[in-house]
Amino acid sequence: MYRPLHVTGENISIPAEGVRTNEGFTVLTWEFPVLAKYKWRGRNLRPFVEVGPSFRTTGNPNAYDPSHYGITGGVGAEAHLGKLRVSPAVRYSHWQADRKQPGTIPNQVELVVGLSF
Repeated sequence: MYRPLHVTGENISIPAEGVRTNEGFTVLTWEFPVLAKYKWRGRNLRPFVEVGPSFRTTGNPNAYDPSHYGITGGVGAEAHLGKLRVSPAVRYSHWQADRKQPGTIPNQVELVVGLSF
């Protein structure tokens, strides 16, 4: 999954005037969760849980190195709509601490929807 990380920091750039500015930049990342999924049996609705490691790579780090490893878990349900299967899920990811400087929020919650035929 493509995810830009927005990094901001407070900096006093002009001490004579005492002006505080927020300097920020974006780090482009790709996240690759590798999840095992367990589904319960059901007629039209099949609940599931998923868990596994997540990996993250950066495209333009801008001298910033966010963590590259984490763990992800989620819950959801798969519904059949004719030949289409719709699988909404809520996922939680916890990322390893950043190596050089703190700043990345280690906890991430997201809603994802899978579509398959």
